[in-house]
Amino acid sequence: MISSRSDGPFRLSKSGSATYPLRSLPFLLAAAVFSLPALADEAAPAGGGQQVYEKNCAKCHSSAMGGFFTGAPKFGTEVWRARLDAAGSADALVKSTAAGKGKMPPQAGAATGLSEADVKAAVEYILKYSVH
Repeated sequence: MISSRSDGPFRLSKSGSATYPLRSLPFLLAAAVFSLPALADEAAPAGGGQQVYEKNCAKCHSSAMGGFFTGAPKFGTEVWRARLDAAGSADALVKSTAAGKGKMPPQAGAATGLSEADVKAAVEYILKYSVH
């Protein structure tokens, strides 16, 4: 039971413990709502496929100078159609990318900090803009 006595932003019950009136409710609701995107980001890939690609893949798979010397298939080219056909499916391409293939080291795990979901997001991003 709440006493009629008010001590600042909270009220004291007869037992002396603090209780918060309803005027705190909007603040608590706002705090809960604004924390939801942070919780959702934990389950989602790190920044989505484009960000994973730009941070981890572009150094070898872009047409920039670093990518020129690697011989890796370049982003936005039809070479990815042949890679997808050879793998048999996008999921198989994700698995070979995660495990590593040829000169490319494994892309999922402790060395890169990427999960298989991150690798999948990057592969899907590459295929979206490369396979027509």
